Amino acid sequence: MNGGPQLGSGRPPIEDRYWVRSRGIRVMFRPDEHADLCAIAEQWGVPVATAVWAIVSDQLARIRKRAPELGEHGLAIAAASVVLRQRLDGNKVVAPNRPVDK
Repeated sequence: MNGGPQLGSGRPPIEDRYWVRSRGIRVMFRPDEHADLCAIAEQWGVPVATAVWAIVSDQLARIRKRAPELGEHGLAIAAASVVLRQRLDGNKVVAPNRPVDK
């Protein structure tokens, strides 16, 4: 036996149970991103997985606040705008008529 629900057992899969509060996920990072996450986790005094969860959870909370006003695809649009803003700020590219910080 593998410990999980057996075919015909009548038990719902773990994912469908109302008391399950979290789900596992596998995430891949590039080496430089992994190094950053390891450094953040060390500074916070937590495991890397906890640091990743905290960062993602914080960003999702920010995105959710704006998603409803953007319509049916609001979450995707808000996430794309966050990524775009980070890329623009990181490369010092700015919107027209906005002074460049030196």
